[in-house]
Amino acid sequence: MSDAAVSPFNWDTAAGQALYFPHQPENSYHLAGTKAALSIPGMDIWRHETEAGHWQHPLVRQHVTLDGSRAYENQLNHFADVIEGKAEPLISARDGAMTLATVLAITRAGREHRTVTVSEMLA
Repeated sequence: MSDAAVSPFNWDTAAGQALYFPHQPENSYHLAGTKAALSIPGMDIWRHETEAGHWQHPLVRQHVTLDGSRAYENQLNHFADVIEGKAEPLISARDGAMTLATVLAITRAGREHRTVTVSEMLA
């Protein structure tokens, strides 16, 4: 990962969400688990046809269609609604604190060359 690398494999250009970047329709994230994989922002899910599928069975691709709205605008509008008391936050303050603690733990682990737990950052 690099902000300085030339490629279409980054969220801002791949998702077409940021109007100040040219849209490059390419997936920037690939998430995989034991039951399926998801390419983002193309939103293709790859999985076996049945729960009993295994590595010798072909995969099936399912495309998930999104509503076409812009994530950054949605986030800002939701934030304004929360401030005005029109909506409840989608993410709790605890979730935000855990995300921050995780990022800080990763940073400290890299800087100090050791394992750092999230709970250590919350202490």
